[in-house]
Amino acid sequence: MDKNKISFIFYLSVLLFIVAFNFSDNPLGGWQQQFLPFLNNRDIRDMKFTDSLTGYGITKGGFNGDSDYVIKTTNSGNNWFIVYTTYSAMNKVKFLNSNTGFICGSDGWGGLNGLVLKTTNGGINWIFLNTYFAKEFRDMSVLNEDTIWVADPNGFNGGIYRTNNGGINWFTQFYTFGSNPEKIYMYNAQMGFMNKSDFLFKTTNGGYNWSRISGQNAFYDIFFVDSLTGWKCKDSVRKTTDGGITWIRQNVINPNYLNMFRSIVSFSNIGRDTIYGVGAGVEYPNLQGRGIVHKTTNGGENWFFQIPDTSLRIGEMFISNFINNLTGWEYSFGKGIYTNSGGDSIYYPITEINSNNTKVADSYSLFQNYPNPFNPRTKINYKISKRSQVVLKVYNITGNLITTIVDKKQSKGEYEVEFDGRELSSGVYFYSLFLDERIVDSKKMILLR
Repeated sequence: MDKNKISFIFYLSVLLFIVAFNFSDNPLGGWQQQFLPFLNNRDIRDMKFTDSLTGYGITKGGFNGDSDYVIKTTNSGNNWFIVYTTYSAMNKVKFLNSNTGFICGSDGWGGLNGLVLKTTNGGINWIFLNTYFAKEFRDMSVLNEDTIWVADPNGFNGGIYRTNNGGINWFTQFYTFGSNPEKIYMYNAQMGFMNKSDFLFKTTNGGYNWSRISGQNAFYDIFFVDSLTGWKCKDSVRKTTDGGITWIRQNVINPNYLNMFRSIVSFSNIGRDTIYGVGAGVEYPNLQGRGIVHKTTNGGENWFFQIPDTSLRIGEMFISNFINNLTGWEYSFGKGIYTNSGGDSIYYPITEINSNNTKVADSYSLFQNYPNPFNPRTKINYKISKRSQVVLKVYNITGNLITTIVDKKQSKGEYEVEFDGRELSSGVYFYSLFLDERIVDSKKMILLR
């Protein structure tokens, strides 16, 4: 564990408790509510923004013969209008620029034939590409107007297909009878990944050969920033730095915190370091669930989260679409939230406690500092039940180490130390307690000048 930048743990202080449990009584923060027009009870299946104003969404709902829609916004999602109606079942939408985009799915409910649609005028008109050879494309990867990959999980005529001439001709890149991939991601024309039966496969020669990555499951979402460094998510978020051969689990969710459930299922990366993700939720006692927004600004070394402060209580969000560090959208089936400031001003650190280790929890107590808020000094008390190597560190809100207050062996007992923040600026800080080189608890304190 990096001792200078870590993922903390903390149990909510009184202030955090108020923030988390009283959304409806708080003013809106960095997120704005957005609503979709009435779409005959169709759910949003996928969404893509091409800039800060222009975005597209596709629906999938109803039954065979019912219409579905392509919708568009030109004012950051504040208003949406239908630009295309089809009787096809749509699954994914991708845009290369503000004019050129693609949709994949099936040309009818029940998966009659594979479908790929293309627009070159911002969604006003769509043309059908030559794909009457499969059943239903669940996913696609678009490298350019000529090179497109699609995935059909159907066991009879599904598989991975590729075109190099804009859909005039398609070539089978993978097929097995009875079970085929449903997800495809190509980093470039040679390297890519696919899912099959919850297993992860990689190609390094344009899909002519695929190798299963041992010990790794499938992905809901995946992206690479270069040929070696990438992230994927399903039941957890994992990072690779060797081209997908090995994947390291990242600390994104902790079941100990207010009944957190699920993990990230969709994320947006901004360059190499900043990632926004959605999919996880939190369950409040006697209340409905809330969707969580996750964020990292250092490539996943530390993850933070926030529960957007809106009167609209969104139970889950599964579409994440950020176009830069500040501007993004997180959407559910028929509603969403928008920010042009990166979300609320404060993201809280992710817990890292082992929820099964009750002995550790019984062996210490870390108390809230007093006074809090403070200026410039405050006292921190903690109690340990056995002789341990005790380390007490202070971090700023971005996870950078400020100072180490205690670093020594201590016997069973209760201790008090003073923290002097006279050289620090006003803001939120965290102090973390380590016992025998293991982080066990963190709490928040506020310095007010």
